[in-house]
Amino acid sequence: MSKCPAMALVAALLFTSGVRNVAAQDDIEKPSTAMVLTPAGAPAKQAQVAYLTADSRITLLNGKIRLPARGCVVHEADNTGRVPLPEKTKPFRMVIVHDEGYALFEGTAKSFTGKTTLQPWCRVEGTFYVGKEPARNTGLTLERYDLFPQVEGLPFVLAPSSVTTDDKGRFAFERVFAGTARVNHNMWAIVDAEERKAVAASQIAIEALPGKSSSFQIGGTGRAVIAQIQPPEALREKVDLTFAVVQVDVPNPFLPRPRPAPIPAAVADQPIEAKAWMRRWEQTEEGKTWKSLMEAHEAQQERWRLSPHFWATADRHGKFRLEDLPAGEYRMNISFKGDDAPQYELSNHRFTVPVFEGVRVDEPLDLGVLSLK
Repeated sequence: MSKCPAMALVAALLFTSGVRNVAAQDDIEKPSTAMVLTPAGAPAKQAQVAYLTADSRITLLNGKIRLPARGCVVHEADNTGRVPLPEKTKPFRMVIVHDEGYALFEGTAKSFTGKTTLQPWCRVEGTFYVGKEPARNTGLTLERYDLFPQVEGLPFVLAPSSVTTDDKGRFAFERVFAGTARVNHNMWAIVDAEERKAVAASQIAIEALPGKSSSFQIGGTGRAVIAQIQPPEALREKVDLTFAVVQVDVPNPFLPRPRPAPIPAAVADQPIEAKAWMRRWEQTEEGKTWKSLMEAHEAQQERWRLSPHFWATADRHGKFRLEDLPAGEYRMNISFKGDDAPQYELSNHRFTVPVFEGVRVDEPLDLGVLSLK
């Protein structure tokens, strides 16, 4: 039997939306193949199935496994929906994607029941605005970082999707995993023969509902923010501030993740016993403190994930513009490094975007001159 404390902790404590964990079913005889069914119960012909171990790296681009995948085996289901199971007894993660849905699993080949039914894809659609105008022919990316719990020693799965808005600013992501995701307005540095142009980007959190189509408006409700970056006096006539990077988010104090719970080795690979030990340990003073720190850390991470983020680059003179910041408190960090100059920055600059009082304000909020040090 595998001795893997990290896997046991996942099985005992963490159950994420869409992830089936059946590691406790080790008394089930291991089948040589697995059957994959669509949400309607039909064989999922040509479904992509990836088996991931600790050294695997995989990207799911627009809901499809991007090949080649590093350190993992990818199979395609036959006409009966069957795929071979790995012979390894070590814990693995499995990702299945198909035109009609997806499935996520973690455990061992021995613990897998040999049959899984896919969840239907989510759909995310809407309209993207910059100020009052729809953002036409603009790239958007939807990203998921948490398809599986993030545990040291277990594979990490990236799941980005990309679309381009139409001439009315409308967009639609068709193969989306359920849960919280981030939609990014892509930031591109545009250079032509005449001028290096400044660009801006934003990121907001949305919730994709299982098997549903969800609609969102991105942008169009906040206020633009402008400012002028000023380098140290000795460099003002010499430096080109193009691509000085401006980052803005909501103030959110960082809380470090506590160390893993000290699950005894005797029960570390037995999920039921490990879970029972955790319940008892969390009643001790040490366990209560650990649980409180973990809950505070997870709450802080969730606030950060759900808060808006904004970026911009400056033009050669240091001017920049951020679009559609909702009313609220923000912090700004600016960094710049020229070709022959040291790094200069402005850290933790706080500012407030006031609430609209009855009538939308289209005039940008001017933060004035921001000096780098």
